[in-house]
Amino acid sequence: MRELLKNNAGVLLGFLGLIVLTLISPKTLKILLLMNLLAIIFHLLGQFRLRSRIGRQSRKGKNSGSPNVSVHVPCYNEPPSLVIQTLKCIQQNDYPNFEIIVIDNNTRKTHTWKPVSDYCERFSNIRFQHFDQLGGFKAGALNEALKITSEEADYIFVLDADYCVSRKAIRKAVNQAILNKAQLVQFPQAYRNVSGWNQALNEEYAHYFEVFSSGSNSDGNALATGTLTLMQRSALEKLGGWKSQSITEDASLGIAFREAGFQTLFVNEQIGFGLMPTNTEDIRKQRVRWMFGNIQSLRELLACRSLKLKDRLDCLLQLTAWINFLGIPILSTLLVLTGFFFDDADLTAEVSALISLNMGVFLIGKFLLFHSIFKNGRAFMVHISFLLEGAFCWWKALFGAQKPFVRTNKFQRKQLLDWSFFLLPALLLLFSISQFLTSHTILAFSFLIYSILLLNAALYLNEQMTPSKSLTLKLLKS
Repeated sequence: MRELLKNNAGVLLGFLGLIVLTLISPKTLKILLLMNLLAIIFHLLGQFRLRSRIGRQSRKGKNSGSPNVSVHVPCYNEPPSLVIQTLKCIQQNDYPNFEIIVIDNNTRKTHTWKPVSDYCERFSNIRFQHFDQLGGFKAGALNEALKITSEEADYIFVLDADYCVSRKAIRKAVNQAILNKAQLVQFPQAYRNVSGWNQALNEEYAHYFEVFSSGSNSDGNALATGTLTLMQRSALEKLGGWKSQSITEDASLGIAFREAGFQTLFVNEQIGFGLMPTNTEDIRKQRVRWMFGNIQSLRELLACRSLKLKDRLDCLLQLTAWINFLGIPILSTLLVLTGFFFDDADLTAEVSALISLNMGVFLIGKFLLFHSIFKNGRAFMVHISFLLEGAFCWWKALFGAQKPFVRTNKFQRKQLLDWSFFLLPALLLLFSISQFLTSHTILAFSFLIYSILLLNAALYLNEQMTPSKSLTLKLLKS
């Protein structure tokens, strides 16, 4: 709860702004909600546009060469057995020319990083470096890896410490880069702590690649997503390495690649599998980091001058994939509940109807989008459980605020129930009751439906966490 309030400190300013607007002219809020509705509609139409586009098809075949590849594995406070498992998977690749560089940054406990260091010392093609204090978050670690990369390396392959790759992963990535003349190749993130019991969570993650990466690939605008990313070394060095101004350094670098005129390619083939978070608190922190960091990167996109409008739109839709525009409608419910600002009962009813319309259009649009991919509504339920975070946590980033990188703990043994997921259902239930009391029965039922839907979404998300945790613990022991 404390973290939620900290992340959403800008909400209070937004609420005060709405109060000022309403005091000046109550009808201003009505106009603002109409404009917000248009923003929701255009945002959804853009997502459906990406969904309808057939992504650029990567060329098939094999190239005759095997250029040198440097695999970079950044890690921070990861279980040593997991990192070693990742390294073993990389070592099993059938590619002839590659090295592995492991950068451990800011891990305080020696017994966490030392076993990894000891393992790396056994192999001539693995280098390990530990830093007690290193700035720049993940980007800082990757820049350190770049400094000690072999001069012979032509490509950099970035892999998160919890990912196990297939035996042909490096070969497939290099083939795609050479055959398609791409300076950046991105593969979809997939997960191995998945069963039939938490498939909805897995699908919710996958929808980003099925809609946003695939759709943007049509014009070569797919952005990097932080792992399973192959980059041409010369291109990365020309851009000055990784960008540390955003906590989503992958998206920031992807924009830099496109602005510089480099080709990016998304290949919708699974070549590696990582781990999903195991409790609601940590998955919420992960999602907040993505939302906040992507809006930081959006500021960089808006400053670009070389990208065409359609290319900017593709990038914008990827950067805003996890957020929504329901912040103003949610704050408006609080404003209406006070009852102080609305002497006009008809205007109050119109504002309430517009709030309901904003939420209804968003929820129906998102349901149709998810159903078009998976032919069910379970991933949609997971997605809307983050509706409150998606409405507010990115506001400060839009105005240049900074936020520290928060690591996602995927190995938390204690199952934590984050009560912040139940705040919005409670607010909408209270608003529904207020509508019943004022005899606005249809509006009351609409908000009651929203409340029940979001309450079930929060409970469903928590239910998805249990198998994720048990499967992760089994993988750590194997």
